[in-house]
Amino acid sequence: VIGVIPILSYILYALFDIKGNLFLISCIATCLAMMLVGYLKSMVTKTSHVKGILETVLLGGLAAFLAYLAGDVLGRYLL
Repeated sequence: VIGVIPILSYILYALFDIKGNLFLISCIATCLAMMLVGYLKSMVTKTSHVKGILETVLLGGLAAFLAYLAGDVLGRYLL
């Protein structure tokens, strides 16, 4: 369920013609979702909520950045 959040703004745009910077909306929504996952993770592992949230957001952000970078590089050289 959480995995649909990054594309949710684009789905809502297609369905309801919402306005705004869809990429920014998607990034903010994804960050909030990762914060929720980090909070829930810290509850399960009984660690600091701040640590769980920061760890999840930073690792998720890094993974998203690297995926975006890889797509950009491959797009430039293969297309």
